[in-house]
Amino acid sequence: VFGQKVAVESIMELLKDYLATHIHSKPLVISLNGPTGVGKSHVGWLLAKHFRSVMDNDFVLQYFVMHHCPNGVAPLTCEIDLSKKISDMVTRAEIEEKIPLFILDEVELMSPVLLDTLSRFFEPNQTNEFLNAIYILISNIGGGEITKFVIQNASAELLHQQRGVEELLRVVQPVLINAHPLWKSANIIPFVLLEKSHVINCFLEEMRREGLYPDQKHIENLASQLSYYTTGDKQYSRMGCKQVVAKVNLL
Repeated sequence: VFGQKVAVESIMELLKDYLATHIHSKPLVISLNGPTGVGKSHVGWLLAKHFRSVMDNDFVLQYFVMHHCPNGVAPLTCEIDLSKKISDMVTRAEIEEKIPLFILDEVELMSPVLLDTLSRFFEPNQTNEFLNAIYILISNIGGGEITKFVIQNASAELLHQQRGVEELLRVVQPVLINAHPLWKSANIIPFVLLEKSHVINCFLEEMRREGLYPDQKHIENLASQLSYYTTGDKQYSRMGCKQVVAKVNLL
């Protein structure tokens, strides 16, 4: 994961603290928010992969809204389906003394009905087994605000300081809570824009994965074909690393 040092450290800290104890007063809810292509879903995938390797597939659910609740399916059908998926997994996890992990991606596409259902699972006043669960919400809600904040504060190096992170949270939190009150229960982790150097790293990584020789000059040429926000001496990718795979596939 490139360019998200603060976000990744915050996620690890939250997970470590939660998993260090067996008695919980509420579920752990982590919300990954940011513009497109900056690594949110990739982090979700890495977490799913890690948790599956330590406690098998039975206790990890990856829920993609467009796949599991596509357009044209009645919200009530999706609500019943998601409720059942969560309840069943929580019940099985309790028997095996495991903590289930729910990764919900494309949350911005969830209907209000589905968000209401989800928020009930985040409440502290539930039976014990429902308090021992981890939810990761992934969405681009607040992405516009994060983009604006990063560009406005690019020269101040604010994003690499705790103060900058707190300021950014003050901007993003109201946007999320306005979208749905369930975000009051969440630990919000903003994902920031990627700089051109991060995009070059994405190209390097993808080419290595495809078994291609990663020629630096060629990569810089590919990276410069993408579009950027330019502010001062910094360039931020408008689409993050989103187009990297497609570009490498053309080689």
